[in-house]
Amino acid sequence: MPLITPVNKSNSLNEKQLAATPPEPDVVQVYQTALRSFVPGSWDANALSLVSQMIQWLIANPNEAAAESLWQWSKQLKEEDETLQDNGIVATAGDAVAGEYRRAIRLTIYYCRAKLSQNETDRIKYYRKCLAIPTNLETQQHLQRLAEIALERPFFDTSDSGSLPPKSRTSSVSSGGESSSSLSCCANCGMEKRAMPVCARCKSRAYCNMRCLKADKAKHELTCSK
Repeated sequence: MPLITPVNKSNSLNEKQLAATPPEPDVVQVYQTALRSFVPGSWDANALSLVSQMIQWLIANPNEAAAESLWQWSKQLKEEDETLQDNGIVATAGDAVAGEYRRAIRLTIYYCRAKLSQNETDRIKYYRKCLAIPTNLETQQHLQRLAEIALERPFFDTSDSGSLPPKSRTSSVSSGGESSSSLSCCANCGMEKRAMPVCARCKSRAYCNMRCLKADKAKHELTCSK
C-alpha cells in the first residue's frame, strides 16, 4: 500500500485563511505606511493605483482609521493645489503630469467618501466635489459618470428634514449672482467658497468666477438641463 502522510486539515485551512485575509489592523497599517511614503510632487500612476486599491478595499471593509487617513491625505493634496495656484507657479511638463494625478487622486477619494457617507447631505456634497475636479483620465471620468448617475437616483429625494434634494442646496440666482448655500465647490477648478455664481440655465452648477464659468461652458452644455 502507498504511504499516506496524515494531514491536519484544520491547521491547513487556518494557514490558508490567514494567508488570504491578514488581520484588518495589518491591512490598515500597510496602507497608511504606503500613503506616508509619498512626498509632495511624486504623484504618478503608482500613487493613483495605490489609492484605487485602498478605496476598493475600504468600500468592501469600512474602517474608520483607514478612511480618516484618506480624508486627511486628500486635504493635503488640495492644499498643495491651492498653494501652487496662489503662488502663480508656471508648471513644467512634469508638474502638469503630477497635477493631473494629484487631481485624479482627490477625485477618487471624494467618490469613495460619497459612497461611504451615511447621510444624504454628505453623499451629495462629495459626489459634487468629485464632479467638480477636471480630469483627462478615463477611469476617473468613469467615476464622474457614476457620480452623476448617483445624484439622479430617487434615494436623494427624501422626506427627512435633515437632507434636501440637490437643487434645494443651490441658489436659483443666475450667472453673476451668488449662491446662498453654506459652501459651494467650483465645477471647473474645485475651489470652495461660501458664495458663487451658478449656471443661469440649470441653476445648480457653481463657479468661483466668470472665467471658470466660461472655461467649463462647452463641457457643461453637453449635460446641462433646465
